[in-house]
Amino acid sequence: MTTPASPSWAIDVVDTLGTVLVRVAGELDIRTAPELAAVLAPLRSRPCELDFAQVSFADSSGLNLLLRHRLQAQAAHGSLRLVAASPPVRRLLDVAGVTQLLLEAPGLPDIPHEG
Repeated sequence: MTTPASPSWAIDVVDTLGTVLVRVAGELDIRTAPELAAVLAPLRSRPCELDFAQVSFADSSGLNLLLRHRLQAQAAHGSLRLVAASPPVRRLLDVAGVTQLLLEAPGLPDIPHEG
């Protein structure tokens, strides 16, 4: 399922009936976060991996969404983790001090971020 809200925003969900992979491209901000939240809501009780390699910008509303969904997933016996993060996303996680909380994938390549 691909959901384009605008030409620069897309969400692609790959459901293997086990872990769900959600690929996001574009800017994750106050305008687009509700759409991603709607996609993630029914996945709370499942293992969910996020590929943010193509996210060109993320702000505090995107970060809030990730942290909130992670807690809700844990409560529903699901999980949420980032398996790929673009430099802007990685920088946001680093500044907020939640990199280790969300980037839990063992062996995840270290993606350099802009300094």
